[in-house]
Amino acid sequence: MDGIRVAAGAASARARQLDVIADNLANARTPGFRATQTSFQSVLAGTPGSPGVSTVTAAGTMTDRVGVVTVEGAPDLRPGPVETTGEPLDVALDGRALLAVRLDDGSLAYTRAGRLTIDPSGTLLAAGHPVVSRDGAPLGVPPGTVAQLAPDGRLTIAGRTAGRLGMFELDGPVRRSGPMLLQPRDAGAARSVEGSMRVGALEMGNCSMLEAAVQLVSVQRAYDAAMQALQLQNTLDEKAVEVGRVR
Repeated sequence: MDGIRVAAGAASARARQLDVIADNLANARTPGFRATQTSFQSVLAGTPGSPGVSTVTAAGTMTDRVGVVTVEGAPDLRPGPVETTGEPLDVALDGRALLAVRLDDGSLAYTRAGRLTIDPSGTLLAAGHPVVSRDGAPLGVPPGTVAQLAPDGRLTIAGRTAGRLGMFELDGPVRRSGPMLLQPRDAGAARSVEGSMRVGALEMGNCSMLEAAVQLVSVQRAYDAAMQALQLQNTLDEKAVEVGRVR
């Protein structure tokens, strides 16, 4: 059973890694997407005082919550490529700065998704959630007016300043709470910064499609090898039972 447990653990870890790479690849062109890197950890089975066998599991991998895929663990925070769009509400943040948005439960999340939109009520949205200023207040645009953004985050309407987008940096552990959303984890914290942005540009996902495709092939082969080891171990166990059977 130890051999089966080790092989099954390897296959399960590789299957989770395949899910993560597929998620990265599917969102490579999603503005503000943060890829996830899979890590592995060794787990010793058994109880104190009893012999155990070391197996492997994937750490920081994907979990499915009510049909919405989220990723627990440390996301890849490297910047993605920036593309010029010319749209007045598209922004690409410089450095490590993030926009803050208010979630449905009232908590704050942070994003590099710079494709801003305005909902029918006039609320400014990023990644589908209301954008907030540095002090946490929502930013709105009255219907029928034209909004403009400045590189320092100032929002102007009809030539008058209507607010300023809050820009933040995350310190400490970070978790991904959606393809484009980040939140501090455990001892992590967010702090306000004097950031800047490029108006009329978008930062795309930071996953290299070529690198992800190569990883997909490599991990698929590793998964197949683990499944072959599992089948071989099962065959050996069956043979051992046949040898030991009293005739």
